[in-house]
Amino acid sequence: MAERLRAWAAAVTFVALSAGCAGMPTGGVVHLGRALPAAGGLGDLDVRVLPPSWKPGLEPLAVVSGFLRATVNDDDNYAIARSYLTGSAAGRWRPADGVTIYDEVGLRVADAGADTASHTTVRLNAPRIGRIERRGEFVQKPGRLVAGFSVVRSNGSWRIDRAPDGVLLSSSDAQRSFHAADVYYLNNVGSALVPDQILLQNSQRGVATALVSALLNGPSEWLAPAAHTALPAHATLIGNVPVNDSGVADVNLSGSVRQASPKELAAFSAQLVWTLRQISDVTAVRLLVEGAPLTVPGAPVRQPITSWQRYDPSAPPSSHDVLYVSRGHLAATGGDVTALAHSDPGHVISVARSRDGDTLAVVQQLPHGMRLLSGGYGKRLKQRLSAASLTPPTFDADGDVLTVADGPLGRRVMAVTAGGAVRRVSVDASLTAQDVSDLSISRDGARVAAVVGAGRLLVGRVKAGSGLPTLDGFRFIAPSLHGIRGLSWAGAEELAVTAAGAGGQRQIVVTDADGYAPRSLSLERLQGQPVDVNGAPGQALIAVTDGRVIWAQVEGWRRIATGTAAVHSG
Repeated sequence: MAERLRAWAAAVTFVALSAGCAGMPTGGVVHLGRALPAAGGLGDLDVRVLPPSWKPGLEPLAVVSGFLRATVNDDDNYAIARSYLTGSAAGRWRPADGVTIYDEVGLRVADAGADTASHTTVRLNAPRIGRIERRGEFVQKPGRLVAGFSVVRSNGSWRIDRAPDGVLLSSSDAQRSFHAADVYYLNNVGSALVPDQILLQNSQRGVATALVSALLNGPSEWLAPAAHTALPAHATLIGNVPVNDSGVADVNLSGSVRQASPKELAAFSAQLVWTLRQISDVTAVRLLVEGAPLTVPGAPVRQPITSWQRYDPSAPPSSHDVLYVSRGHLAATGGDVTALAHSDPGHVISVARSRDGDTLAVVQQLPHGMRLLSGGYGKRLKQRLSAASLTPPTFDADGDVLTVADGPLGRRVMAVTAGGAVRRVSVDASLTAQDVSDLSISRDGARVAAVVGAGRLLVGRVKAGSGLPTLDGFRFIAPSLHGIRGLSWAGAEELAVTAAGAGGQRQIVVTDADGYAPRSLSLERLQGQPVDVNGAPGQALIAVTDGRVIWAQVEGWRRIATGTAAVHSG
């Protein structure tokens, strides 16, 4: 996320000044995030055009339209927007009730007709995209947004006398008003950090304080079963989080932190450093307890933002090779092809390699059905299970192999443990109630994505259990995408898919795990229709076209092999 945040900075001026943008981004790689300022405000990046205030002579439609435009600016508790309200309405209106985002392309604002010469109702109708809740998390809520505004005339001028609580923002205004940041928690096994994306208003004062406060409040309600914080629940922040001239952020916590074990302090330090490293001015983090420096075993008092790499939620793969299937056999763009031959059972249709590179899993096509094999990389694989159909294998945080098996016993999610045992995984019925063509566990092991039905995208969580985890909490994201084929976690919280596009063309789309900012990638130099995609941190995105040609996103797209089922090695 930090890299994506910084990449956004170069484009922020254009985004802020462009009033003609409509809908979610559909091209390029611009993301809503950016390098966060330490003290608040956008500093020299904050090039904003303030919306106009209310003025006499506006008709009811213009009053409501002006109010909607003004909510992009929250300075002085939405002072400009409140200028469009009567005194009593300004006192009643509660913008803190959350933000609803709508698609301005389908926006309709109409006068429903005057009740009297001094009162009329203006109605807003638009496609609803979702909501930004109070904590800052984005939740997809597709549907219709219908809202009414009571407009009255007093002393010859029209103002709004009653407005819906909360803030109504178009998707392009949301881009101008908010930027994305991550708050980091631990996965259930404590081996890696889990980013939990929140949206901060551009006018947010004290970004470091806001992020640490969010961290101490714990993960979002949806993510909580799959992630946790290392500190005791009653630990609190004392005061603000100042950042000195040397870039050191001081985080002063309550005395209850002393109850934490050395392991918990180390894990929490990782959470803290990774959360604050997004801020452009922060170079190190110092942990205090009631004003006194706290010693964290194995770490200096001033912890550099480059520390705690072992918790990296986006650790790069163990090898730079790309594994793929060529004429039913395993192949690779480099590395030890001999080792692959030892693992190749023939008639392979999909493949996956564990994060550490030690384990290989393949799905093999049989005359009647499919079977999953797994084992040590470079060694003979062992048959684990058979079914009428199996989704491409995916590895969880424990090194277990998961697949969706469909057969006479119904549709089930099955796991092969590191020891070779085959177990059924508990799963939300919302997943198995429909055909599943792809299943993929996130690199941190906390989330799971699936392609279901006619090609729609689901994201769920990996909930800890007494044995194998449970997959639940599934929700549709990026509902505008359809005909999805191919699915991959390109980063800690970024998904890459191929989807149907306009005019029968297919596209490659990257989206956040919450579906907030889907964006199509340029297909310059790529020949054919993309039908599969795979990504990994620090590696070029890989695409497979309908002509069974494998491409890497390097200087546009470059052909690297002929085959199918291409995946990064680890």
